[in-house]
Amino acid sequence: MPSWSVPGVSVERHVETVSTGREPVTRHKTFDVAAPVRDMDRRADIEVETLLKIVLVLVVVWIGLEIVESIIDFVFGPFKSVFGLIIIVVIVLWLLDRI
Repeated sequence: MPSWSVPGVSVERHVETVSTGREPVTRHKTFDVAAPVRDMDRRADIEVETLLKIVLVLVVVWIGLEIVESIIDFVFGPFKSVFGLIIIVVIVLWLLDRI
């Protein structure tokens, strides 16, 4: 029974001769142990450089959002409580059918 080995793949080939009554028949059977590996989902098949580029873009977006948030806090910071009170008044007036 010849067999060979490739890193990560195990394949065996089995040859048998069977007599069916008239003449001998040779059957070749290949047992491919690597078939489940080939048929597996390849979603994680991504290069490290691509993954690092995605992380870099996400970090840049995160820093950009932090900068925008600090600008908005600086401009509208003193009015935070006033905005909260306006929202409460509008909701109460809506519930009382005054709007």
